[in-house]
Amino acid sequence: MESIRDVVDGLSRDRVRALLGEREQRVMVVPLNDIEWRESGSGDGTRVLSGYAAVYDQPTTLYDGKFYRWDEVIQHGAFDAILATDPDVHFNLGHDMNRSMARTKAPGPVGKLQLSSDAHGLHMYARLNPSDPDVVALAAKMDHGIMDQCSFAFTMSGGITKTESTTDGDGKQTDLDTLVQIGDLFDTCVCARGAYPTTEAALRSLMESQGRAIAVPAEAPARSQEVPEDADGAQVDPAIARKRAALLAESTVAARHIKPMEDITWTRE
Repeated sequence: MESIRDVVDGLSRDRVRALLGEREQRVMVVPLNDIEWRESGSGDGTRVLSGYAAVYDQPTTLYDGKFYRWDEVIQHGAFDAILATDPDVHFNLGHDMNRSMARTKAPGPVGKLQLSSDAHGLHMYARLNPSDPDVVALAAKMDHGIMDQCSFAFTMSGGITKTESTTDGDGKQTDLDTLVQIGDLFDTCVCARGAYPTTEAALRSLMESQGRAIAVPAEAPARSQEVPEDADGAQVDPAIARKRAALLAESTVAARHIKPMEDITWTRE
């Protein structure tokens, strides 16, 4: 029987779109761009994080198999509509809402996340509380270059996407999705490059969570003998593998029943 890696690399366009299309919430991982990470200079020990959580007009490969490739690009201004609604967005360590260090709805100045869209992309700025254990953990990792990726969680429900399809001489189809308008924005975060499981584990988890058998799709032909012998031991492009794993791992989001705190008093006696 074919390995799960062969299943991943041999998926057809329809199969990839069906799997990923079932996601409501999704994430995109990008390198930290034009990042500024420093002490604020205010004398209170706060740290400043400033940089781009997303960059416009830079293609990202979501999937690259033997028969199908899927690229995505964020169009300039794609965040404008959602930012105009003054959304409630958190800045987290990873995508863990329990490790939030800043928020757009916070009164500030410390702990307030400021988001804006300019010619380059989605810019974020926050002054972080040095007594917050998550800020301490983040400082230790960023100061030594352990974390160097940024991610944001969003949906395209209610958004606008354009798709352009091409086919090469060997019959491999490529889709370029342009995200014209983001539907909703939940959080931005700093994360480690290796924070996601392998593509194979992510696909297995996804299929099993949906009660699907791990089997070779009928539309996927057997592997060509021309595939390099070491193809079973490593992904050809680790960056693509990470992005694919990130998308697949985040594809199933549990339903949550969350409501704001009301009539809460928080004081010291």
